[in-house]
Amino acid sequence: MDVSIIIPVYKVEKYITRCIQSIMNQSCKNIQIECIIIDDCTPDASIDIVNGVLSDYKGDVKFIILRHEKNSGLSAARNTGIKASTGRYLMFVDSDDYITDDAVSKLWNAHLTYQHAELIVATYYSVKDSCPFDNGIDKQTLVDGKRLRKMLMNYQVTCNACWRLIPRELIINNNLFFTPGLLYEDILWCHRLFALVESAVVLPDVVYYYENNPNSITNTTKEKAIRSVRSYAYNCDEMLKKPYKDVYVDHQLYVLTFLMRALDTRRDYKVRGEVSKKLNDVRFRLVRSTLSEGRLLLGLFFLITYQPLYSLFSCRWFRSHYYMLESFIRHRANFLDSIFHRNN
Repeated sequence: MDVSIIIPVYKVEKYITRCIQSIMNQSCKNIQIECIIIDDCTPDASIDIVNGVLSDYKGDVKFIILRHEKNSGLSAARNTGIKASTGRYLMFVDSDDYITDDAVSKLWNAHLTYQHAELIVATYYSVKDSCPFDNGIDKQTLVDGKRLRKMLMNYQVTCNACWRLIPRELIINNNLFFTPGLLYEDILWCHRLFALVESAVVLPDVVYYYENNPNSITNTTKEKAIRSVRSYAYNCDEMLKKPYKDVYVDHQLYVLTFLMRALDTRRDYKVRGEVSKKLNDVRFRLVRSTLSEGRLLLGLFFLITYQPLYSLFSCRWFRSHYYMLESFIRHRANFLDSIFHRNN
């Protein structure tokens, strides 16, 4: 197979028909596609709906349905799909989302144009916001690994496994599987993936429709708050262990973004105990690792994660100006980095 599309299924009976039909509608006669659907022990009628949609399908996409013996979560389902896949390239689609009719062909044609590129990255349309994500690219562009990592750190490219084409060999050879039981698993997975990439093709094209499912795990409730804080802390800790040295300033500020989300969740839901202590350890590590690299300006800025500065930035007016301040720090710190660290 050329492309394996991996779709985990759990409690998506409202959305699954649209998702599967978008795979069936792919306009790519010269591309061999398989779609691996993983039933993660969904308790609703999602898989019955899938079987009904596929019952009369006579198209070119090969559909395979696998079933977990017990509910294992999104990461484990994706890992099952990766191991079962036979395509040279992989594409992840969440079952409450859907792709454009030309999604695979656009990504595949970019691969054919730049066959040495290790990653093909497009963009998505947010159904909730009724607008596409703007990655700042106006035409198909080949970028090196450093620029790609900088684009990720500056939010021009999202930390999401979807709307991109990834070589299966790259994933298998580097043991790049998703961490089971982790929320926001895409953050760390993309961080590890982008560390391996030496060149990529970035497209301005929308190939994916992202649905804001109110039942999604990303919609935090009080019951999920502890898992949320724990997962953010774990992601930040792992990213700090292997920072992007070639874009160090941007990397540390990127970690700060997720650390602030964790701190906000801990405050809003009054998370205490071992999880809170772990978050404090990660916060200290961010400041310490930054100062140990000689980035005094960054280290001082990271003190906003501590009281009383954190309370100050919790106020609406200060938080609304946070990104302006972060941008100022980013440019000043990168300027200092270019003077004192680039040649080291």
